[in-house]
Amino acid sequence: LIAPSTASAFLKILDPITFFSQTAIVSEDMTTIAGVWQRYTIDIVIDAAWVGQVLQFGFDNNATNFDPSGVFYDNIVFELVPAGCVGNGTDTDGDGIDDNCDNCSVVFNDLQQDTDADGFGNVCDGDFDNNCLVSGVDLGIFKAAFFTADPLTDMDSSGLVTGVDLGLFKAGFFNPPGPNGADVADACP
Repeated sequence: LIAPSTASAFLKILDPITFFSQTAIVSEDMTTIAGVWQRYTIDIVIDAAWVGQVLQFGFDNNATNFDPSGVFYDNIVFELVPAGCVGNGTDTDGDGIDDNCDNCSVVFNDLQQDTDADGFGNVCDGDFDNNCLVSGVDLGIFKAAFFTADPLTDMDSSGLVTGVDLGLFKAGFFNPPGPNGADVADACP
């Protein structure tokens, strides 16, 4: 980029049924970024309606003061975050979701599965009765679901309640669910 540039990044949604015709485009204005950059993050929110669609990322090569041959973009990171959550740059569990947006900030859970929609990810939510404490009542619920496909007690989201889930459950026993990020709504104080 050579300032001032009118360059923009884009995300195109393509329809393979109609020979990859463009069905939507989302642009990100790049006119305020520095002329020379080693690393730059461009955040584009992908609409849930685009799941399963063919997406194309790129840069506008019709912009002024822009040389498309000088642009390299090989590190595209997809991050699932709650709507409206702005990351803080810290990812303790290394799952690609910043801590303040992560529904379980200390255990890797890139899918952010939250079956009971209480703000706590399944992987750190053994509080199946939602009283804000993992207790004997929850153990009874877990025991009844062992070796079933119960999504509530399937803490690792593998499709079956197994010994792995038991280990996750035990790790949180006599504790509240979580922790989750500050920007993730939860029902526990």
